[in-house]
Amino acid sequence: MGFYFAWMEFYTLMLLPAMIVGLICIIYGLASVGTHIPVNELCLDKEIGDIVMCPICERRCPYWFLKESCTPAKATYLIDNPATICFATFMALWSSLFLILWKRKQTILSWNFDTYYVTEQEEPVRPELEAQIKPDKWKINPVTQVNEPYVSPWRRMLQSMVSGSVIIFMVL
Repeated sequence: MGFYFAWMEFYTLMLLPAMIVGLICIIYGLASVGTHIPVNELCLDKEIGDIVMCPICERRCPYWFLKESCTPAKATYLIDNPATICFATFMALWSSLFLILWKRKQTILSWNFDTYYVTEQEEPVRPELEAQIKPDKWKINPVTQVNEPYVSPWRRMLQSMVSGSVIIFMVL
């Protein structure tokens, strides 16, 4: 429970630099929207703005002028400007740094909480699996010395292939 709140605190603090860089990107977009040629042509050039566009839907939609998309074009540029590339690069580096620093913080916390040498408890065998495997197919685990259900490597491979085929079918 303590690790959850420690992680939330750490994550929130680590989001501050990302927020600052994101705000800088948006401020850059606000400052440079007036110099963006496509937005200026769309919003200021009467010849281009007065182009009549086809209706958006198929029934009962009116024709519209291209200059009506001036505000959405400006809003799009605020978020999708050249500084976005820098933000994406920053976020890639930030995510790697976040994981490294969290592992370090987690180790320090586990040492302070006196849980550094504690191992996680193993989950019990699911009743469905226990009922599916015959009693003669149980073997003693050489590591834990506990009697566990044994599934042959061929059966595991077959189950993995069926699962993988279903996943690939769903993706396609």
